Amino acid sequence: YPLPKSAFQGSELESLRRLCQQALSPASPLFSVSVVPTPTDYSSAMAAHNWHKRRATMLPRYAAGMACASFVALVVGDAWPGFGLPSLLLLLLLMPVFERGYHQLRFSEYRPRAFQTAAVGADCVCLDTGSPQATVEMHRVRYRWISEVTETRRVLMLYVRPSLFYLVPKAGLQHNELSQLRELARQHGQT
Repeated sequence: YPLPKSAFQGSELESLRRLCQQALSPASPLFSVSVVPTPTDYSSAMAAHNWHKRRATMLPRYAAGMACASFVALVVGDAWPGFGLPSLLLLLLLMPVFERGYHQLRFSEYRPRAFQTAAVGADCVCLDTGSPQATVEMHRVRYRWISEVTETRRVLMLYVRPSLFYLVPKAGLQHNELSQLRELARQHGQT
């Protein structure tokens, strides 16, 4: 519910903020970890998500990319015989690089609203966009809300809906914390 700051006097707003933080945070956190993704983490997660959840969209895009690459290779091959096939192969191999580059550019839109920390508890994960002194947004994700866990080399993706996932970079997690988070998400979630 939106509450206007002007409706609060003195320390009332600070008291409300602390009350909300207590209500959303795990009762006894097992550990807390930074979940600030790098551009590579973000692009890796988005590419994995698109191929896993949006295959029907990605296949036509890649087919169109192949058609464009074939046309360019035909033109290049016509102008410089012997360079048509190598240019086609090069363009086809560069398609995933172009996709990752697109996601790297989109990272600048994602970064300001990305979560900063995650407090992992026995029953939930609390994701926070601000610092302890200036909370901007908090999400409490109960493990039973997690419908799927997808893992890449760089990130853990906790799906709460088919098109909505929370990104947890592995770089911030110790090996035992990663194992514990995997187990909690899989044990209580629907995966």
